[in-house]
Amino acid sequence: MAAKTKVTSNDGYVDVVKAIGTKKHGGTEFLPEKVDYRKLARVYRFDGIGKNICNCVADDGTAPGFEIDGDTSGKLLKIVLKTGLRRAYKSAARWTRAFGGAVVVMKIADSRKLDEEAGKGKIVGFNVYPCSMVKVENADYDTDQTSPNFGDPKWFTVTMRNGDKVRVHRSRCEIFYGEEVPSAEGMESSITGNELIFGDSALVAVMKRLEKLGMSEEGIADMMSELNVAYYQWKGFDAKLSMKDGLSLVKRRMEAVEMGKSTNRAIIGDIEDKYTVIKTDLAGVPETTYRQMQLVAAAAHLPVAKIFGESSSGLSTTGEGNRKMYDKKVETWMEDHVTEQVEHLVSEILVRNLGKDGDVTITWNSVTQPTDEEFTKMVKDQSEYFHTFIEDGVLTPEEVRTIMFKNGHTFKLSLPATVGFLVQLLKGTSLAAIVGFIELTRAGWIVSNQIYQPLLVF
Repeated sequence: MAAKTKVTSNDGYVDVVKAIGTKKHGGTEFLPEKVDYRKLARVYRFDGIGKNICNCVADDGTAPGFEIDGDTSGKLLKIVLKTGLRRAYKSAARWTRAFGGAVVVMKIADSRKLDEEAGKGKIVGFNVYPCSMVKVENADYDTDQTSPNFGDPKWFTVTMRNGDKVRVHRSRCEIFYGEEVPSAEGMESSITGNELIFGDSALVAVMKRLEKLGMSEEGIADMMSELNVAYYQWKGFDAKLSMKDGLSLVKRRMEAVEMGKSTNRAIIGDIEDKYTVIKTDLAGVPETTYRQMQLVAAAAHLPVAKIFGESSSGLSTTGEGNRKMYDKKVETWMEDHVTEQVEHLVSEILVRNLGKDGDVTITWNSVTQPTDEEFTKMVKDQSEYFHTFIEDGVLTPEEVRTIMFKNGHTFKLSLPATVGFLVQLLKGTSLAAIVGFIELTRAGWIVSNQIYQPLLVF
């Protein structure tokens, strides 16, 4: 027999489901649960909002690409990307957001088995596995207390697309980690081994809010389906219903009314019959829906506009603050979860494929892109700079055209090179700031007064 729940409420209110007013007082919303990877996969695949929460940060963070510090010509970067690195770290970033981590397995041509330590050989590609397809057994941990990797997994068992399981040595893998999982006494049973190794999915914090948003939408849909309810008042209805064929009579009467509405848009009845339409009041529904959207956005730490595609509203609202906040969020997430891993993969490629020093640093290109207003200001400022240079004789109109349109006649592409050119120009022609127009004119008058040939001088 199940134990009875002891009631301890003093105000008479008891809710056994949520344990309110009972000895086990406390809401059920924050009870620890084990992460269900199948549930995360369903949300990622079938819930567009959940998928957007995962992909928007990963895609926007990896889309600008990166540069290898010291690789001014970009030749090393081209060689590195030919291995398929870009697609690998993009997938790893997505799976880290969706499931809490990922394993990138380097395809090394070293003629060794995957469960053996990697030998010398070139990297020819990558395989990416979400942590939901990775398993670590107790025997897979490094138990050598003298090893720098003591206590860490030495092997990972990955499940391939065909269902086969393959054991891979740690030296062939790069691990992408999710959000750090908090632990406390009594929560041990709710945390899986994979969560301790990799981390939390970005969906864990928003799962409850997504469910409530879905319930809210279903409730609104039910309200909309009963937006207008027809109310019939027939004299003698109870008497007709008590007759032998009363139910059939009522049914025929209703069908006649509906037929009149659909064909003639008119209702035919007795003089004492009444027909009324009861309308559902939808006041407050938009505000309630938007509130649920805000709660989802707050749980995901992302702007509402980014998750739901809603533009900013209001007379003075531009969304500029949300955009800058989101860009900063993306850059911080990339630095915490992707940069170190990509640097190590780049180092491995340079060492194995080119025999170069593997100690490299990468810099991600900026996520922030100028708004239309900022871009217009840049165009105006650059035009004024060039106009001044032409007037002072520093540049010719032909040189300005070359600078402006040398990259496929595209201002956006030529702007960085143009700014760099102007900086170098000012540094290299600092003498022009000393010898100005007035000084040259004065010198011309002095020479003219000495040789009496002003036309020659000027």
